[in-house]
Amino acid sequence: MVVITWNDSGANIRHEEGSGPTGGTGTRQEESDNGDMLWRLARAAHDYSHLNTTPDNEKKRLIYEAVEFAKKALDKNPSGFAAHKWYAISLSDIGDYEGIQTKIANAFEVQKHFAYVPEYGSLYRESAPTNAGF
Repeated sequence: MVVITWNDSGANIRHEEGSGPTGGTGTRQEESDNGDMLWRLARAAHDYSHLNTTPDNEKKRLIYEAVEFAKKALDKNPSGFAAHKWYAISLSDIGDYEGIQTKIANAFEVQKHFAYVPEYGSLYRESAPTNAGF
């Protein structure tokens, strides 16, 4: 199983045998109230699902987990452009597993969330450090 955790250093992704978290210093997404942390976890889950070294049985689970992380990030901070971005990207990838009809049905939701990125992103870029990592 792939476990994604977060600490002050950033996202931590590791393979573990069995189910559920088995320790570590990070915080699981279920315990988090930090919208910035949640969208970063969505990005980490999404990116990890696209690695060639990720087992096939984990890829689908990670995409659905990325969508859930991004949804929770949007609940915590509806104007967070990065949460909108990673929700849209991850939601689009669900169609790869559920078929073309789902991909088309999700396209309107994806488009809606991508529309927020320039609006909220321009506000952030004016005050953000140059190494923000988006």
